[in-house]
Amino acid sequence: MKGYLTNDTIAACGTALNGPVAMIRVSGPKTREIIATVTQGRVGSDRSKGLVARHAYFSVLGSSRKLDEGVLVYFESPNSFTGEDVVEFFIHGGAFNVERVLKDVLAAGARLAQPGEFSFRAVRNAKMDLNQAIAVAELIAAEGDMAADLAIEKLDGSLTRAVRALSDAIKSLVAMGEVAIDFSDQDVEELSLRELKKRGQAVFKDLQYLASSFERGKRLIEGVSIAFLGLPNAGKSSLFNALLGEDLSIVSDLAGTTRDVVRERIRLRGSQGTFTAKLFDTAGLKVDSKVQSTSKTSHDEIEREGIRRSRKAGKEADLILFLVDAVSATASSSELDQALFELEEARAQRNDVVLPIISRSDLVTTESLNELSFRLNSITNLLWVSCSVNSKEDLEKVTEELSRRCEALVSRTPREVVLTRLEQLDAVNAAITHLKRALDSTEFDLFAADVRHTLVSLAPLIGQTPTEEILGRIFSEFCIGK
Repeated sequence: MKGYLTNDTIAACGTALNGPVAMIRVSGPKTREIIATVTQGRVGSDRSKGLVARHAYFSVLGSSRKLDEGVLVYFESPNSFTGEDVVEFFIHGGAFNVERVLKDVLAAGARLAQPGEFSFRAVRNAKMDLNQAIAVAELIAAEGDMAADLAIEKLDGSLTRAVRALSDAIKSLVAMGEVAIDFSDQDVEELSLRELKKRGQAVFKDLQYLASSFERGKRLIEGVSIAFLGLPNAGKSSLFNALLGEDLSIVSDLAGTTRDVVRERIRLRGSQGTFTAKLFDTAGLKVDSKVQSTSKTSHDEIEREGIRRSRKAGKEADLILFLVDAVSATASSSELDQALFELEEARAQRNDVVLPIISRSDLVTTESLNELSFRLNSITNLLWVSCSVNSKEDLEKVTEELSRRCEALVSRTPREVVLTRLEQLDAVNAAITHLKRALDSTEFDLFAADVRHTLVSLAPLIGQTPTEEILGRIFSEFCIGK
């Protein structure tokens, strides 16, 4: 955190490289001096003429020779993103060009910014709170409407307002608890321990609900994880590729083509907008007799490791797409039994997160497919979806079902506040622990003490007294130019 806590002048490129236009941002006490140096006195050198804030200046750039020409905009403290003097240089966006102009800026008196340092200074200078700074990073990283809408609401202060409302309720409880200690020998119903606990119980439920939102918030930001499971040659890679619209997984008639977990992201559309899903194509789950033997060949070891990773992906996934090959299942009862065994293993503890698919449905007769569907529906008590990757209608049907299932894992009511970071969840859980202890206490002084600890636990969530470790972890995940 030492670098973040300095007051020197920082600079970084704030846009992706190799675009048509790039922006280099500078913030700190030497901003005006750097403008004058980099423009060779063409802009900002004469204080009597002034440097008009929020005014676009066109200039040749380069402290000793012409490096580029572009536009710069100066923002005077405190009316800037960071609350300090800031300048943004808009130049041609080639990577080499950005590098040499940035070097010239650094030579003029700035140092390269650390990840998220501009946002850190904005928080330090009270231009935004910690939750809003996190929202900036989440908005930049958003890959769907739902994540972007959530980030915009948090940037508008929704999470901070919600937590402050809870904090105010706890402060009131603290005050009443302190007063109750002084009047504990008097029979005042409003200050009785029973009444205080009743008030505390309402706050406790709000904290629990907020904590329960973390999984949904995390999925909104990171994406809903979907693992493709099934026996070898069940059609997992074919469906994986079909949903993505490109050949990322190798498809072959040979069993065991996929040995590792292949990962890719897609965007799905639900009733509340688009959101991201992470697809995991996995190795087939069936272990043949050779692999089950004591053989230690490299081939066997690789296959065992592939199966281990497949099972791990299934346990960690938000949704399992389990495929049964229609051809194999109708031709071999042992093959179907093995598939059903693996399905039961996959859904043993999470019955509601499995979407079962009968793959390669176009390669069997309608009668055979209907019989297989009826049998599978009866045995598993699940509604199976038949699919051929050669059918646009079938792929749309699977995509719609995926979207419906996944949206249920990320949906929220309008303007509902959800947690998205582990630090936020830790703060709320700590508050829940202290408040639970208060609700279980039998003495006024113990109740009041634990309620005070509850209030302190929530402080980092609204940007009050976060530890340097937490700040460092949060801002190190930002991009350099933000």
